[in-house]
Amino acid sequence: DIIGQTKKYSAMIKCRAVPVQWCFAILYRAVTYFNHEEVVVMEMKLKLNGIKDVTELVAAAGKCDFDIDIFYNRVIIDAKSVLGILSMDLNKVLTIRCYGEDEDFKKVLEKFAVEEAAA
Repeated sequence: DIIGQTKKYSAMIKCRAVPVQWCFAILYRAVTYFNHEEVVVMEMKLKLNGIKDVTELVAAAGKCDFDIDIFYNRVIIDAKSVLGILSMDLNKVLTIRCYGEDEDFKKVLEKFAVEEAAA
């Protein structure tokens, strides 16, 4: 949970055991968590097979006015970041979490969707 993560990382930040990028990511999540409640509208598993798939997904996500995260295990990346997604292991089935709805974006997601059992 975000409160536990924030406490854990704030202690690590004080002793400089955490990279600065992690600090910003955790602080962003904490501020988002405390400032408003984000309601997960949709979550699904997907498989991206290369740069072309990633750029198509990012282009569609960029047109949405709500937050979209892609994650695998404990790594969470903004779905509007090409470099962020390319830094993930694209051989794995990823999970996408949307905090809003858009029919055009949903159509793009359906191209890359995989069955839950395949995860």
